[in-house]
Amino acid sequence: MTKLIDAIKKKDTKLALSLIPTSDIGYIDEYGDTALIYACLRGMTDVALALIATGKSKPEQVDKCGDTALIYACLRGMTDVALALIATGNAKPEHTDDSGYTALMYACRYGKTNVALALIATGKAKPEQVDNVGCTALMYACRSDMTDVALALIATGKSKPEQVDKCGDTALMHACRTGMIINACIIGMTTVILALIATGNAKPEHANNYGGTALIYACRSGMSNAAIALLATGQSKPEQADNYGIAALTYAQRKHMTEVITILENYDDYIANLHYIPVQNPYDDPNYVITIDI
Repeated sequence: MTKLIDAIKKKDTKLALSLIPTSDIGYIDEYGDTALIYACLRGMTDVALALIATGKSKPEQVDKCGDTALIYACLRGMTDVALALIATGNAKPEHTDDSGYTALMYACRYGKTNVALALIATGKAKPEQVDNVGCTALMYACRSDMTDVALALIATGKSKPEQVDKCGDTALMHACRTGMIINACIIGMTTVILALIATGNAKPEHANNYGGTALIYACRSGMSNAAIALLATGQSKPEQADNYGIAALTYAQRKHMTEVITILENYDDYIANLHYIPVQNPYDDPNYVITIDI
């Protein structure tokens, strides 16, 4: 162990910074860790940035736990450090740890929009990666209300909107369910839901382990535009009841979703006469209507 690594392990920022100019920055210990990895693991932003600035910190190093400095930085929410690591071009954004996570997944899981977008922009972040619980970066982005990131992931064409996690959920379900938790996310997630439907691979008909469908969650969340778009696919199984025995119509009635209720009560006629999905702009501009051909 070097004096620098010892200072970082003790979280002595002042001493660590003073040792950087005279230390072997690239030294790798018996655990496969570098000073940079320890700094990220300890959440020491100033030290990590100073190490990166030397150009000798070996951001590409993978330790014996299967992690990189970039993964630790994303896991610890160190936005500035993660962005600096990405900028080196050597941080291995494509690397997957022992849990099946990439740095992109951690950035999405912890809501770090700028880091996630920077990782996607590298073209190496593996948006198609599925972790050990069956989740993708897209699912985590939807769960974290990261509209811009979710849309960027969908735009890559590699985000696997059809993926089903071990709870039986799809990205579409995560996007619909987010509105149940954070009311402010409804506008942004409606845009994501429309983009997912447009891929043709979002599985609107799928029911999870709890009997829930995307339509049920959209109605539980009061997301009228999302529910209308799902109904118009003709695949959203409006008759499906969850494990509580409740179908989308009852949830829509509880949320006073008048238009959705009307469609559900006259669903067969609605589908028979529909040639596109009429969805109002989520920002309530009466002169703008989104249509998705079906």
